[in-house]
Amino acid sequence: MKHMYHSTDSEGVVCMVYLSVPSPGIEAPVLVTHIWTRKDARGHGHASELFNEVLKQADDEGVRMMLSIDPDPGGLLYTQLYNWYVRCGFHYFLDPDGDWQDPTMIRYPGAERVYDTQTTNTQEKSRCTTYDPD
Repeated sequence: MKHMYHSTDSEGVVCMVYLSVPSPGIEAPVLVTHIWTRKDARGHGHASELFNEVLKQADDEGVRMMLSIDPDPGGLLYTQLYNWYVRCGFHYFLDPDGDWQDPTMIRYPGAERVYDTQTTNTQEKSRCTTYDPD
């Protein structure tokens, strides 16, 4: 996987996805470090389209992905980001002791896309799995 993906239009870069990719041979998830969309292009699905391309490549390569929900000023709210990530197949991460690592989310290769994001925390907790690095 690459460290940066971007899409453009006639006015330049529309959105970018930044990743922290582990060195070859290291078994660790790829971290989604930042997703950026140009202000005038927000709300048109550009970031969703680009992020879906990144997730497809992750699925094709068998890569786990992790991210932290960290809203930027002027961007989506926490709950909007959470719902978007759930739709992309991410869920809250539990460490090996079963403790929540809020706001960290993980996505396994081939994760099912979820289109009903109106789950409660209790429902979401029941769908989570623990991270097993082996």
